[in-house]
Amino acid sequence: MFNLIDNPSTFVVNNTPSNALTNEFPVLAVTDATGKAALTFTARTGPIQGLPATRVPTFGQMFQIDDITGWQAWGQVGPPIPPYLLAHQNYPSDMKGAIVNILVFNEGPKIDQPGWDDVKGILGLFMQLYPAMKEMIDLTDPTIVSQYAAKIYDALSRPLEDPYHMPATRDMSNYHRQLVLGYLKPIADKQNAKS
Repeated sequence: MFNLIDNPSTFVVNNTPSNALTNEFPVLAVTDATGKAALTFTARTGPIQGLPATRVPTFGQMFQIDDITGWQAWGQVGPPIPPYLLAHQNYPSDMKGAIVNILVFNEGPKIDQPGWDDVKGILGLFMQLYPAMKEMIDLTDPTIVSQYAAKIYDALSRPLEDPYHMPATRDMSNYHRQLVLGYLKPIADKQNAKS
């Protein structure tokens, strides 16, 4: 495992906390006759304790897995490692950026009937992450969110592999998705009953 670099000038460690994945490292995979192998990673259940402050609002963390002396050095195809990483991490200069990214989400307490106060921070975060959305819909305005509740509910409840699933980046935790869906459902049901 190596560090995800948030800012090349400060080299902030982002694979924290390291105990969020329960695997024993290194994780080994044996290829089949077609040259394919399956890697299985398991995230710890329960809340992730010790998330860096910058990751707490997103309720998740990115972990990057690599092996610079093993499969990383075997000539696989991938983008070149940026020079600032080569210098900082002492990677071989011919190494490619073929790493495994794992996105682990946190959990939280069950809320049976979420209200606006329970979801406004979640929706507000997505407005900060994707400010261009405000031209289409202001997710920080409860009146606007209520007005489009059925459409938002439809997009959030679609399977991840559906091209119309929102957010398109698939970076909302299931816990947050369930809170927002729980808030929207009664409003969306009323809207759908009228149409």
